Amino acid sequence: MMVKNRKTGETEEIHPAGVFVFVGLSPNSEPFKDIVKVDAQGFIMTGIDFQTSTEGIFAAGDVRAGSTKQLVSAAGEGAAAALAIREHLRGHDARTLEAALVGSTAKG
Repeated sequence: MMVKNRKTGETEEIHPAGVFVFVGLSPNSEPFKDIVKVDAQGFIMTGIDFQTSTEGIFAAGDVRAGSTKQLVSAAGEGAAAALAIREHLRGHDARTLEAALVGSTAKG
């Protein structure tokens, strides 16, 4: 395999045992940037309970600021966020919660 140093332009042939392709790391948070706080790179900010800056909205996985960007970690975060959501919902009447969420995400 030929590889090129992007800084120096130098090329060399290597013979790796395996190749892992990394296609980039840009969070797909654009639809949420006006609803929740994001960091300078666009990752969604959360508390330790995965709740965002907007009550009742949670984020987990690669889109979350501070995540490890690993598949197994994202799955674990998803499970932990689901438990946090369940706890959050226990303290709310479903009708009031729906009205609050619709009101906080609707654009006027």
